Amino acid sequence: MKKLFMILTSLFSLFAASCNLLNDGFNASIQDFFDENLGESEITRYVLPDQKYETGVDGYINIPSDKDFSIRLFLKNPQGYTFTFGENLNVSWQDESFESWWGDESPMDKAVNGQESSSQESSAHDLFEVIHDKANSALDLRFSQNFLLRCEERHPGVNISPIIQLSHPLSDAQFKQYSALKLKANSPPPSVSGMVIYKYPNDDKECYLIAFNMPQAAVLSKMHRDISTIKIKIDGADGNSVLEKDFEVSIDDAGSFTFSDDDASFLSEDKTKDYTPVNVSKEFHSSNPVMFFSGIAISSYPEIDCCITLSDDNGLSSEAFETTKIQTLGSVTVQDKGNKEIENGAKLQQDEGDKITDATIYLLPPDKSYDKNGKEYQISAQSDIKIEYAVYKGGDEKGERLFEGEGKGKQELHIPVGDIFVKAHAMLDGYVNSIPIEYALKVGKTKLVVNESTGNDGNVGSKKHPFKTISAALHAFDDISNEKNIVILDSSVSAELDYNNHKAQFTILGQPQHSIKDSIVVTAHSMALRDITIGKGIAFSGKKLTLGYVYGADAVKVSMKEKEAALNLRGTIGISEVEFGAEGQYIALERFELQKKDKPIKISFTKAQYRTGDAILISVDGTSLTDADIKNFTVPGNYTIKLQNGKGVLVEKGGSNIEITLPDGEYTFTVSGVDNNNTVKVGGKISFSVKDTMEKPVGGNFEIWLLQNGNEVQRESSNSLTIGNVPPGDYEVRMSVEIDGILHDKICSIAVVSN
Repeated sequence: MKKLFMILTSLFSLFAASCNLLNDGFNASIQDFFDENLGESEITRYVLPDQKYETGVDGYINIPSDKDFSIRLFLKNPQGYTFTFGENLNVSWQDESFESWWGDESPMDKAVNGQESSSQESSAHDLFEVIHDKANSALDLRFSQNFLLRCEERHPGVNISPIIQLSHPLSDAQFKQYSALKLKANSPPPSVSGMVIYKYPNDDKECYLIAFNMPQAAVLSKMHRDISTIKIKIDGADGNSVLEKDFEVSIDDAGSFTFSDDDASFLSEDKTKDYTPVNVSKEFHSSNPVMFFSGIAISSYPEIDCCITLSDDNGLSSEAFETTKIQTLGSVTVQDKGNKEIENGAKLQQDEGDKITDATIYLLPPDKSYDKNGKEYQISAQSDIKIEYAVYKGGDEKGERLFEGEGKGKQELHIPVGDIFVKAHAMLDGYVNSIPIEYALKVGKTKLVVNESTGNDGNVGSKKHPFKTISAALHAFDDISNEKNIVILDSSVSAELDYNNHKAQFTILGQPQHSIKDSIVVTAHSMALRDITIGKGIAFSGKKLTLGYVYGADAVKVSMKEKEAALNLRGTIGISEVEFGAEGQYIALERFELQKKDKPIKISFTKAQYRTGDAILISVDGTSLTDADIKNFTVPGNYTIKLQNGKGVLVEKGGSNIEITLPDGEYTFTVSGVDNNNTVKVGGKISFSVKDTMEKPVGGNFEIWLLQNGNEVQRESSNSLTIGNVPPGDYEVRMSVEIDGILHDKICSIAVVSN
């Protein structure tokens, strides 16, 4: 195919060169051909993901290996080409030694071929890839975490800057290379840990000993052999530096470390048992210990701050802090289920989920502490901080204590509905306890349980203490207009549901074996019944009634009382009749099917309320209904339902109405006189009417034409026309009306048949 393309291109070029092509249009076509097939694409810029990446002293961006890394490259002049990784999109490396130290098959070859290496390493599909996003004229270059880890393990801080070569998909002509990315696989060094400050005798004075743990040997040997410097910085109480010194560090392949220390200040051995901590409540826990003998006299500097920094060859670093100053823990933080911080006095909702009746909150340990001067210190060991808490009923701790507890790290609490008071504080050895937080919260009642067998209408409506009747639950909601209100049926209910509140919005949720045995008479803004069986009829006054997987007996009737109300039917439905009791009502379907497939639902109405052309069946999501949907419903008398424009439209038997809406939605034209197949007989009469957006008839200067192939066949200066003795065939009806000096017109297609 490529050879054929090149031959055709050459012949076409010779032909174009040998002719005097003076025709501008022809020349433009030639230029378009060459631009499309021979134009060069190139990468012009890149965008990093939404995360801060450190730039090293050499200007390279350092990519950590804690997760996959993706970078977006934008194309200039993409020409509609498709760039496929390993075919006309290839990657090589700016560092020519990259392939040699990799050790097995080229990672590019592995990425393309997806082959396993001879060692126990992952398939190259786990290494890196480049994906062409044609819709956005971009390439996405992805280095997998596995690839980054392997790079760091073999050569910490290795140069992984790519050279990206794009080629023409047919001719293989290479486009301009892209090599602007400067990347290294390098994670910041882990920090030292467990720092505790001791005092040790030095001649005739006591001095500070800094005890800390270096990162574990396995961590150092694996990907941090490039750590090169440790800095010790000690400040006095006034913040002025007492000591600030860099020491060289060497890490061998086993992860062992040595310090360049002319003063023999470091000792890689735990000697803390020989000395006393400055803060007697703190204790050093040895894992990879280092002792730093500072030589700084305690008598000269009664209080100090110490910062230890580890840095690697690329200038990336980590810090750890400790102080001898007395510190107080920061406050406990409170978050809701969505991990959003909440304040004292917050109003919460019960958790999402049909069977949950509590609200979840989280208590988070502080990440900071403060000395007596208000100076802030970072706490690294949050998981060691213990939180004590107590939860009371009411607005303060004088109320009934519902539960209490303690635990290290983040605590999850389930708060019941009503007014709740929460008190909590944080504790950690070596620190003053945090100031207790006191939160008065209100958990709104949005989910209440009903169980006729075990419930009592004096209960709180929880799973353990349910209501007996649905009416009691509805009256117990804090905000009856909250659309998230759910009544959960834990049993069948025999009592009639008679409820009246036009602002109410709620769902009654059960299981198919649960039923409301008696009548349901409800006035509400909206009501939904889900997963439940109905024993008798439903009389509903409101804007929206939703039935979702509602089962019923042979004669379950739903009566709709309010104008323009919607009945939404979702899933399997077992009702026998829907009564439209006011004009403008309709049924909306979503994944709808009949419980008894041989018994369509009867829709009843009065002739005064509904006219031919009214849409009484629609789809919930705006998609088109099908004839199969329409056949699930019947209408009485001389009416039927016809599928028009994806909706179920009411028409008289033997006739049809075509409803056409102008593009601006200002007026609606309705055509009468055609049958269900949009046909009319010779001698038949066609008429049209116009309504505005308020469904009011519109008058004006009417015109109606019968056209065939755009040619006028008949014309009347009115809103009706009798088909003359014209040949059978396909025709168009054009209708116009002049309103306030503006002409509005529409065209519809019909078929004329012999009389």
